[in-house]
This record gives sequence, C-alpha cells and structure tokens, in this order.
Amino acid sequence: KAMPVLAQPVPGAVQPSDAARAALRDGQWAVAAKQLATESGACIRKHGETAICYELAQGAALAFGEARQHVAGEPFARQAWMIATKIFGEADQRTRLSLTALAVNLEEQGRLTDAEPLHRALFAAAEKRLGGDHAETADAARSVADNLAKQGRFDNAISWFRRALAITAKGVGEK
Repeated sequence: KAMPVLAQPVPGAVQPSDAARAALRDGQWAVAAKQLATESGACIRKHGETAICYELAQGAALAFGEARQHVAGEPFARQAWMIATKIFGEADQRTRLSLTALAVNLEEQGRLTDAEPLHRALFAAAEKRLGGDHAETADAARSVADNLAKQGRFDNAISWFRRALAITAKGVGEK
C-alpha cells in the first residue's frame, strides 16, 4: 500500500516528525497513526487550522485506516475534511479526497447509512464541477451505487449503477 502523502518539508514550518515518517516508510501504521495524531493535535493547538495541520490530520486518518483502527481514525478524518473545507474550499481536490476518506472510514466501521450522504455529496459536487459526462462523475455515481448495494438496497443500487454506466458511455461517445 502507498504511504500517505505528507507535505514536502518547508524551512521553518511544522513538519511530521522523523519518527512519524520512519513509521510510515516502514509500514508501521499503528505507530505512525498515534504519532501523527499527537502531532496533529499539537499543530492545531499551536497554529490553528493550517494546511500542514490538515496534512497531519489526514495522515493520521489514513494511517489509522491502514492499521484497521477505523474508529480511532474517524475524528482525524472529520478534522481533515473540516480544515480542508475551511481553508481550501469545497471544490478543492484535498477537500474531496478528505471527504472520500471519511466516507470510506465510516463504511469500514459498518456505518453504511452514515457514509451514504457523503457519497451523494461527492457525486453532486462532481456533477456540478465537471458535468454529467466526466469519468470522475461516473466514479462518484458508482460509489453511491456500491454503498447502496452494501446496504442491501439493490433496486436503488441498480439505478445508480445504470446512471454510472450511462455517464461512462456518454463520456466515451457511445450512444
């Protein structure tokens, strides 16, 4: 699995510790998650909601996910999404990625109905931003469909799978 992406070192800026980076590099997810969680909290207390604090929170959420500790990672996934929304805006890729990570976190906890509105919001945002014939819009529709299928809501899921297929066909020029 890929190591969570953290900001490139900037002289004088808050950075993930060497211990956190080493744990990530070595695949020690639980160790990395706890270290990044501590560093994220300290960053926010000292600097407020900044880009590097977002990255530390997002890194903690992803590392907790890799360690299969989704309940522990949820607050950091929420924090990363809230910070990203505030400082980057709703249309920014980091905001979408953090919302996707939160939705996946909730699904991994078995909280499918809690994740559903997040997937629907991601679809609506993709459709608004990119239009109804873009691959990212189709992927977002498939995510809604997958979530509904996991909930056992197969009629709704089929409708969303068909929607995703229609978007994909439209995007590649099929009639």
